[in-house]
Amino acid sequence: MAFFVSRNDDNYFIEEKVNLLINDWNFYGVNGGEHSGPSSLQGASTVIAAMPASAASLMARTLMTGDYATGGRNSSEGAWNEHRQLLRMMRDLLQNRYGQDFMVYKDEDGLGFCWSQLAQDVKEGFDGLQLVARIYESMESRSVERHSADFRIYPSLDNHLFVYPEWKVALAQVPVPRLIGQAAIPYLFAPTDDSLRSFLHYSRERSRSIAANKLTLFTDRDDGLSRETFLAAPGSGSGFIKDPLWLELEENITQFFNSADGFYEQFGIPYRRGVLLYGKPGNGKTSLVRSLAAQSGVPAVCWQMTEHTSSDSIREIFSCAEELAPVVLIVEDLDGLNPALRSVFLNELDGMRTRKGIYLIATTNYPEQLDAALLGRPGRIDRAYEVQEPSLESREAYLSQKGIGRLIQPQELSLLAEQTAGFSYAQLGELYTSIVFALHEAGAGNLDTADIIKAIRMEMDKSRTGAWLTASGSARVGFYA
Repeated sequence: MAFFVSRNDDNYFIEEKVNLLINDWNFYGVNGGEHSGPSSLQGASTVIAAMPASAASLMARTLMTGDYATGGRNSSEGAWNEHRQLLRMMRDLLQNRYGQDFMVYKDEDGLGFCWSQLAQDVKEGFDGLQLVARIYESMESRSVERHSADFRIYPSLDNHLFVYPEWKVALAQVPVPRLIGQAAIPYLFAPTDDSLRSFLHYSRERSRSIAANKLTLFTDRDDGLSRETFLAAPGSGSGFIKDPLWLELEENITQFFNSADGFYEQFGIPYRRGVLLYGKPGNGKTSLVRSLAAQSGVPAVCWQMTEHTSSDSIREIFSCAEELAPVVLIVEDLDGLNPALRSVFLNELDGMRTRKGIYLIATTNYPEQLDAALLGRPGRIDRAYEVQEPSLESREAYLSQKGIGRLIQPQELSLLAEQTAGFSYAQLGELYTSIVFALHEAGAGNLDTADIIKAIRMEMDKSRTGAWLTASGSARVGFYA
């Protein structure tokens, strides 16, 4: 039998399909296609090393020789008949392996946490995961990616059937042809609804546990969303400067997550918040929000919009935040949102009122360019805070934390802080770097910090006025013919 699976609040809703996707698996008069081809793990030491011993020693079957819709069955009907056959073969393989009936479930709700956890387990060789079959013999069987200074090779996520033996739940992303390229349809296999539901709860809590105190960075690229995970340690620089704004936001975030859902329900308030941080470039907005996320004690998702941002990536980000909630969701450079995606973003933002436990922090350098529908309606962005230029105390603290005390006399630190009024954290960082280079090239006896400050301030003035050409004569730029 075949079923849909979708999420309903904190539970999972499963319903039987009206039209069963799986028909007679012997549609083409073959023996099920369970060929005794070579294991997808054999002959590849790099892959075997990446998988646990139980998986590496497994003789993974090949379910279908050749490519999809081969042997003259290249019509759309033939491809889908072959797809039905493959699903039945995978189900029978699991039933023979575990001695009980399995049902097929279609992921209708984009259970991203489940597939992200599978990807991580495959790449890291999780002991509780096994590879039991390769789907198409002639399609890709392994993937390769950069990993630190080396390369990581592992079984491809598409075109394989994976199983978590402890839970008797299997997952497969089955390749299907498209007019251009190919796609993969995600399926889950389990003996009962209850066993699948228990596995999904376990997988979600495991994902949250792994993501706790970590920052998951999403960036829109031309090939989709890239995803990297880092320890959510406070960043260098202004992330450590606990000025009044930092302290206020820290208190708000702490109260939000400590109060939990009950307090908000008691007073009829949606358990979500949205704040905007705006200010000049280089004033430490990114460092501020990442430092706050590191202090929150919950998972943090940071999303960097680019020209490749799409409606699909917007939905994926909010879906990921929903699965990890309670969570801090950081949206950097909100002014970069494509106007064509405005309605999609606003719909997802409005949906946060039914998605509990999301604390949204958005940043922008240009608040005047933001859509009025974002700021003019509480429930989307509730509060807006200006991240101002560092104060005298903050400038002195920043330079001290950078380690400038190793380069200058102690009494010079306060003087530097006074001389750098109007500097952003980025410009203070450039001042520190310039002093390091000047000491390296000229020696301590020839260091003149006033000249360095003057040069940086001149660049600030040029940037503000646009008068970059200061040579004698006209500052106009043109061509002579």
